[in-house]
Amino acid sequence: MMMRDYFIVDSSKFPLVTGTFQDFVPTAEEFTGWQKKMEDFISTRENFVIIVDFTNVRVFSAEYRINAAKWAAKVDLTLSQKNITMVMCTPSLATRVLMKSILIMFQPRATFKFVSSLEQAYQTASKLLKKDYTSGING
Repeated sequence: MMMRDYFIVDSSKFPLVTGTFQDFVPTAEEFTGWQKKMEDFISTRENFVIIVDFTNVRVFSAEYRINAAKWAAKVDLTLSQKNITMVMCTPSLATRVLMKSILIMFQPRATFKFVSSLEQAYQTASKLLKKDYTSGING
């Protein structure tokens, strides 16, 4: 079976970057594939904000949640040193609480913001970057 792309990165408006999870339940390989993609991306860039759109994410299994927490802890120092802010967008209150709980466990140095809509995500990114990106909400 061919590996599907679970996470799409768009850097066409750099220093605003968007990362969008696709609407399917990933295999373990597809799940770790998005982490590798992000590591490769952040290894070559700095000073940007990435909106991570969790709108399509289905509930992660316990294994994937543990994996995601370990990955966040692993890349935290790099994000902090490279001045990369992650704006986590999910309409699910339960998912936001879960993500915040994961971060509390390792007390990140990097900046993570949590919002419930893409509109809020673009507003937050615009404030952080001191440039209006709110037109990006619709494309």
